[in-house]
Amino acid sequence: MSTICPKCHFVRLANAIVPDWQCPSCGVAYSKAGGDGTVLLDRRRSALVSARSRDDSWFSKVPWGKLIAGLVIVYGAWLGLTRSGTVSDLLPKSNLSAEQLASKTGPGDWIMYSATWCPYCTQAKSWLGQYGFKPQVCEIDQDSDCQARLKALDPKAGVPYLIVKGHHMKNGFDTDEFKAALAKQ
Repeated sequence: MSTICPKCHFVRLANAIVPDWQCPSCGVAYSKAGGDGTVLLDRRRSALVSARSRDDSWFSKVPWGKLIAGLVIVYGAWLGLTRSGTVSDLLPKSNLSAEQLASKTGPGDWIMYSATWCPYCTQAKSWLGQYGFKPQVCEIDQDSDCQARLKALDPKAGVPYLIVKGHHMKNGFDTDEFKAALAKQ
């Protein structure tokens, strides 16, 4: 004679640690599920019930809690990196204004690879001119040497591409990142 849950058909093992009136699998009281749980089994039903009670599929062996926790951590890290803004957040902030930085920059402190057809390059050149930065622009569509140097730096690089005191601004022109890189000693 075996005790079987009328709800989930789990075969109660002799070493179950829950009370005798409760199913170890689903937790329901045997009497609430429609029976007392005492059933004599024939061979076919016994095989079916024991197959259900033995949950040895790959799905039951996956540590789902750890897997989900890991995915949440990875997603949070990815989200934090993408929302952190630009690289300028990682560089030290400058207390100097753009005009003060422009007066302290010399030849070779920065260079911008640009193209005449690029609207972002035009905006960057306008901002640089507005604050007094002396033009150090290399036009890739007018000078094949500039284009070759940009390809050597990064074959997939787009314009504007700036190098400011050794710091490569690969993702376009960002005023905060530019000022922070210039202020870096």
